[in-house]
Parts: sequence; C-alpha cells; structure tokens
Amino acid sequence: MPAALLRTIGIAVTLVFASAAFGADDSDAPVPKPEVKVGDHWKYRRTDYPTNLPRITTFEVRVAFVGPDEILTVDTGGSGKENDSHWTSEWSAISLGGSGSVFDKPIRLLNFPLKVGAIHKTAWEMVARRDSPMRVKSEATVKVVGWEDVVVPAGKFRALKVEAIGTYQRLDIRFSGWTRQEFWYVPVVKRWVKYTYEDGTRGPSTPSTKDGHELVEFRVQ
Repeated sequence: MPAALLRTIGIAVTLVFASAAFGADDSDAPVPKPEVKVGDHWKYRRTDYPTNLPRITTFEVRVAFVGPDEILTVDTGGSGKENDSHWTSEWSAISLGGSGSVFDKPIRLLNFPLKVGAIHKTAWEMVARRDSPMRVKSEATVKVVGWEDVVVPAGKFRALKVEAIGTYQRLDIRFSGWTRQEFWYVPVVKRWVKYTYEDGTRGPSTPSTKDGHELVEFRVQ
C-alpha cells in the first residue's frame, strides 16, 4: 500500500511533550471503541530486553483505511520500510505487517466498551509468519484493571489499564509457556500509550522474553 500524506480533517490534536495529564476521568461509565479516522498517526519507542543491554527502536503507525469493522495501517520502522497491518475497529490484530504474522481470528484483547472490572477470555492461533515455520496457539484471560496515571515520552496521561494473562503453545516444535500483556489505553489518543509483553516457561517472575513500547507523539482527529 503506497504511503499517503497525513491529512488534517477538523481539529487535529498533536502532542509531543505534555506536562498535564490527558484522558478520561475515573468515572464508571464504559469507554466506547475509538472513532479512528484516516490520517490518525502514532509514533512509539520500542524497548527489547535481551540478556545484555536493552535494544531501543522506534516505529510509526498511520491509518490508511477505515471500514465498518476494520482498520488498515501503514507501519514504518526505523529503517523506513513500510508494512501493512490489518485490525478490527477495536484494535484487535488480524495480521501484523512488521512480523508478517497472520492469525486465524482477531486477537481480541481490547473488548469495547471497556469497563473497570470487566473480564473476558480470548483465544487465537498464529497460522503464518513471514520466513518462519513458527505456529503458535494462544489463549488469555483479560481484565480491565482500572484507571492509572502513566508517564511516557509523549507526556502524562490518565489511562485505563488492561491486563491479559495467558498461555501459549508452539505447534511447530511442541513447546509451551505463559504470557502477560498490559495495555494503558487513553480514549483521547484512540490507542494505548504504553504496552508491555512478557513470556516464559518458568514462573512469572522469570520471563525469558520481555519487550514493550511507549508513545512518543501522536496526531488524531
């Protein structure tokens, strides 16, 4: 999909650094799914934690198409290479262009409307991955934990924390373990401002894989 210039429709909100907290308050009202529009844009700083020093990269996500229940994004990494990703309107991943991963059903981690205390279960299988035989079956229990203040490079936000704890099973090599994912979702940003991922084969206190990303800047309409 060719790159398109970002268009500002109506009033665009651009945030690079902010001193005040942005987001919804702590009301019990459910948070509806975002009204994502073509041209909405987010830039993240990603940190991978291998056995030695952490590796830090950046990537950008730009909305190229919005349908009744789908979002197509163009994702650009530090190398400048563009990849297309496919999501539902709830930001449930169907395919991720960066890794070339394709799933048998959307990964339903954010189940809108989000309400504090809500719990749901979800399961999916990665059926294809670019240049890799890896196949993975996963399941998770997802809970909307509550409102928290979170500070990222883009500023300070009032965010709704969502936690997904589950298991995975490698189907290509018969290998299994646990996973933990955390999202800090901010309604005015229309996406999460912070995300963390861990997995392992021993106890939750000893992850073998750990990474995450934080919002650097964004523009939404």
